Parts: sequence; C-alpha cells; structure tokens
Amino acid sequence: SLGIDLGVEFALGGITKCGFYIGAAYTESLFSVYSDNISSYTLPVYSNDRRRIKRQYSIDEISQRTRFKDVVIPVYFDLTYKPNRNLYLLFDLGAKAYLNIETNIDNAIATGSVNGEKFQSVYIDNTTNTSISGDISLFCSTGAGFTIVPRRIYLEGKIGYEQGFGLVQFSSESGLIKGDYPVIYNGLTGEDLLTGSLLYNTSMRRRMLWLSLGLKFKF
Repeated sequence: SLGIDLGVEFALGGITKCGFYIGAAYTESLFSVYSDNISSYTLPVYSNDRRRIKRQYSIDEISQRTRFKDVVIPVYFDLTYKPNRNLYLLFDLGAKAYLNIETNIDNAIATGSVNGEKFQSVYIDNTTNTSISGDISLFCSTGAGFTIVPRRIYLEGKIGYEQGFGLVQFSSESGLIKGDYPVIYNGLTGEDLLTGSLLYNTSMRRRMLWLSLGLKFKF
C-alpha cells in the first residue's frame, strides 16, 4: 500500500507524547481460498459414443484467488516514548475504513485424479467487478522510530495486527459448486468440468499481520 497520514501531537510530560492521525492510502490485497476436504465419488455417465461408463473421482484441491483494490482511510491514536534523542518507541490503536473500487477474480482450479489418472479442471471466472463496497477493521501496531533530521524527519518501522468486522467477500446464490459432485464429465467434449466458482461458496473477513516502513515529517 501507499499513502499519507496527517496528525497532531501533544506532550504528556517528560519524554512521552500522544498523537491523533487521519490518513488516506491505496492498497491491494490478495486473498486465496481453497478446499481440500472433498470426498471421493463415482459417477455413472455416458461417453461421447453413448456408452455407459463409470468415472471414479478423487479431488485433491479446489483453489481460487481474488485481488481487492481499495482506498483506505485510517484513523488512530499514537503513543510515543523517547528514551534518547535518536530513538523512540511507539504504539498505535485505531480503525480503518476500506472503500473497495475494484475486485479481480481469477479462475477456479480443481486438481486430482479420475480413474487413477491425474487431471486439472478450470472453471472460467476471470472477472472484474468495479461496483463500490466497503468494510471496517480495527488495528493495533507497535514499532520504533529513528531520527534522520533532528525535530524534522524520522524513519518509522511498525508491525501490526488487523481484524475486520465487515465481509469483503460473501456467498451468493449463483455459480455455486455442486457440493456432492464438484467435477463432472461432459460426454460431448470428453472433458471433466469443475461445476462452479469456489468464491461464490465463501465468505471472508480481513484478518492479517502486516509490516510497514515510512517517513515522518514534523512541521
């Protein structure tokens, strides 16, 4: 992500300060979903020459990825403790509002074997959604800052944890994978076909650990 925060600081006495900040950033998040708890099953089907045959499926995994592009508005309090003139420790606590501006969904992919032979089946779902949506998360972070130019420029590094409270992806009623038979045989084409998109069966919230590095300017 790339962004900027603006804020004010207040001295709490001695070498401790408290600040209030609000910012804006652009960020991209990559989510991967998969299912590997799939029972083997047998399907009686017709081949392309109308013969009745049986196909034994063993699915190893179904996976799919989606990328979210968001405008993020962070609002947080910052507490700093400065043990010496060149180093300070910090702790942040606040919230982030995510405004999703674009979602890119990759194809769903199933891997496994049929009648003992390996196969890979793709469900074509390579779509882009530009409808606007949003969610909110709470976060806390801690780190340290180092003086580059005294009283003017500082380098900060942080590690943080974030917990979302809104859904960034939710199940819908269309494009569902058939639960008992996720892959079926098409006798006309002779192909084994994945029956739907894994993401349409999935609801997701943000929950992540993150690292950040940035410059702080004081005026």
